[in-house]
Amino acid sequence: MEQPNLGKRISKLRKAKGLTQRELAEQCKLSVRTIQRIENSIVTPRAYTVKVIFAALGYDFPKKDYHSMKIHFEHVCNNLKNLFNLKINTIVMFYHLKIFLRNMRRNYTYSGINITGLAIGITASVLIFMWVHHERNYNRFYPDADRIYRVFNSIKFGDNDPYIFPSTYPLAMAISNNIPEVESAAMMSSSMFNRFRVGDEIFSGLSGVYVNKTWLDMFYYKPVDGSFDAFGNHPHSIVLTETEAAKCFGESRAVGQVITMNDADYTVQAVVKDNPSNSSFKYNVMASINSVLNENAGQDWNGFNFFIFVKIHRNADAVQVCENINDTSEISLKSPWPFHRCGSGSPFVSYISAACWPL
Repeated sequence: MEQPNLGKRISKLRKAKGLTQRELAEQCKLSVRTIQRIENSIVTPRAYTVKVIFAALGYDFPKKDYHSMKIHFEHVCNNLKNLFNLKINTIVMFYHLKIFLRNMRRNYTYSGINITGLAIGITASVLIFMWVHHERNYNRFYPDADRIYRVFNSIKFGDNDPYIFPSTYPLAMAISNNIPEVESAAMMSSSMFNRFRVGDEIFSGLSGVYVNKTWLDMFYYKPVDGSFDAFGNHPHSIVLTETEAAKCFGESRAVGQVITMNDADYTVQAVVKDNPSNSSFKYNVMASINSVLNENAGQDWNGFNFFIFVKIHRNADAVQVCENINDTSEISLKSPWPFHRCGSGSPFVSYISAACWPL
């Protein structure tokens, strides 16, 4: 029973019996002040005291109320005990702190060496943990990182060890059109650029690449201004990171501005957030790959100038997809190459195969 209800109940029963507080106190062998404090809900009486008062008033004390009062009393006792223990623990803590400070003052050189060593050890441990976490999460922040694979070509010249080459543009088209397990294929040209001109000012030291629109979608570039809609439709489109946009245009809006590169004008279509430091793609300028493709790009199986990344469907078997890509590569490369054989007819290229690496 709640304490305010208990006091009201006792007062009501006493008045119904026609007893005064003094008469009730004499019957219960309690002081008048105790009865007053109980009825005014100032104190929490013990369960035994409540039982004696109810007996004097001729009220059958319910077991439920008795149990509730007992639990409440025990709760109050536990709170007092915890408060007492807290006080003792506080005293003990200050006592040990006092001893610690006293020992430091007496042996300040030894204490300084120990504290410095402890601080260096903790700092080194935290830095190592942060570095390991950074490295283990390299490219893992992409939502579909487990479904993205890089396609590479292994080419063996004679009896030499195989060489790893980028891929060809027709292979990317064949993968997109002929392998249903592949959801999308992103491409990046191996040709890079490091300078362009804005008006009369030349900016160098860039990290620029040519990519297709799927690249921006696959690797979750987030536009903060503009959109990617025109990037795939207009061949001379370009996307800047926030850092590069601020460097080139200051506080002016970058979207819609014109950048001159290789005697061609590119229009800024979007500004995206900078990639995290644990990303393999730290490019700050991305131009449309269509601007560097020639008319025969779709049939040029000799041009190993493109990095291809494929995203497979969620339930697809990655091993089977890689085998299908390799089969597609072998079938497509059965046509004679201009440099497939050289001079005396001895084999120049022994074999060509495509495979996948996880992102």
